Amino acid sequence: MTAYWTGDGYESSTCTGSGKCAKDFQVNEKGWYTYNGRLVLAGATTYLLKYGYSKIEGKKYFKYGDNLTITINGVDYPATIWDSCGACMKSNTLDLFVSNSHSSVGKIKVSIK
Repeated sequence: MTAYWTGDGYESSTCTGSGKCAKDFQVNEKGWYTYNGRLVLAGATTYLLKYGYSKIEGKKYFKYGDNLTITINGVDYPATIWDSCGACMKSNTLDLFVSNSHSSVGKIKVSIK
């Protein structure tokens, strides 16, 4: 998993692909965006398949609003996919939406339940 934030050089919008924006989210004690208590994630989505990305057999593609649980450093977090991630379309990665660069997680290994 990696993280992204508005103004990180890749993301200039405060809104996600789902249409939900930073103003719709809460920020937890770690500086991570949440929505109804669930982490806000970007991932490989069926929506990006319509924009020139090739489907990879066996890869999981999400739709906006899909719920999952991710484990970060042994702690389970409920999460929801609210955005698309181009890099995630090519690798097994998720992207955590964070409020600023200081809240970034770097590149960390997580598991999905």
